[in-house]
Amino acid sequence: MALAATHIRLALDMADRYPVNHFPQFISGTIYPDSRWLTGINRNLTHGDRFLQKDFARSDFTYGWHVHCLVDHVQARLYKTLFPDAEAMDRQQRWILLSAAKVIQDRHDLDKFDLQGGIALLNYAEAPAGEDIQLVRAFNRIIRETYKDRDKNRLPDYYNLWTGVGLDPIVAAKVMDQIQKLLSDTSLVTKIESTYAKIVGSPAFLQNKAQ
Repeated sequence: MALAATHIRLALDMADRYPVNHFPQFISGTIYPDSRWLTGINRNLTHGDRFLQKDFARSDFTYGWHVHCLVDHVQARLYKTLFPDAEAMDRQQRWILLSAAKVIQDRHDLDKFDLQGGIALLNYAEAPAGEDIQLVRAFNRIIRETYKDRDKNRLPDYYNLWTGVGLDPIVAAKVMDQIQKLLSDTSLVTKIESTYAKIVGSPAFLQNKAQ
């Protein structure tokens, strides 16, 4: 998954491609799929292929949800090119590497739009898979608290974000270590940050445009 700042920035950039009427529903929809970290539901219930289809989105909440899944889909393809050796890694090593890259992307994105205005919209919740809506709201609250008053000079505490949604602290620490390794390669950092424009320009968003 991309992290919240990246998802919110992308959703706001994509909003004019969808008939959005209520931004709290739209932004909450674009954060919703990753609430599975707290609710414990199967990933296929929030990220399945059906959510990539243009006929899935029919409300502001599902427009945001649809954008989230398209972003994850396109980003995954870009990362396969950017990290060709990742396929040979075991599942956890690969997840740690790609998650570290997504944090670097998120750190870049959070200063490129009105982040505080974006998280302020995160005040709505739905539980379309029948999960506990209080846990969905709790996830939204964690995102708001993580990014409140943060910018490039006062970065979010990503370790607390990961552990706060249930990631093993040992794995979270490995992600933080991997971030530092990636940051030492300025050329790679630039390539990671440049994937944002490639996601925005992906034909997937035109081919799957909601009506």
